[in-house]
Amino acid sequence: MHIAIEGLDGVGKTTVATKVAAELDFTYIEKPLQYLFDNDDSLRNYKNITSKINSVDDGFMRMWFYAMGNIFLNNRNYGTNFITDRYFVSTFIHNQNEYSDEIMKVLIRKLHLPAFTVVLYAGKEERKRRMINRNPEDPDLFKLEDTEKMYLEIKQFLDKYGFNYIWVDTTDITIDEIVNIIITNVKVNNPF
Repeated sequence: MHIAIEGLDGVGKTTVATKVAAELDFTYIEKPLQYLFDNDDSLRNYKNITSKINSVDDGFMRMWFYAMGNIFLNNRNYGTNFITDRYFVSTFIHNQNEYSDEIMKVLIRKLHLPAFTVVLYAGKEERKRRMINRNPEDPDLFKLEDTEKMYLEIKQFLDKYGFNYIWVDTTDITIDEIVNIIITNVKVNNPF
């Protein structure tokens, strides 16, 4: 079973995903392409490559690069129980261009939708507070203005492609409460 944890920066995806994975005894996967490198520097190599990809003003190339991560992830883990910190939604939302729908249709047809997708939400001010606490110089702080617009696009994307998902507002609840909500919903909707 594949559970995807999605949402914008500062909502707690990584913390929640690692905790849910531990509770369910699932494998946690954050950056699947780093596993292409067979050495201790894999994350550093991955970050160097993504930094170069992200600096190129070519949404088509970025979209396919992150799509390749989805393809690699699917091929490497299909048939196992795993949780991803981002998947299709993030690939689409962060790299939209005139080819996005075409690319996503191919990916969804050739790969698989996660059994369950969780979208973590927090408003602009809460995201800002968390991001500053994490790193006061976070370059993603400039993206906060688009919070509501991006969440609307996420919802439209999930509905358009028929994802099985829940929406969890993380603003005023603890990590343990969030994890509880997710595990309860996963077990109700996808008994395993």
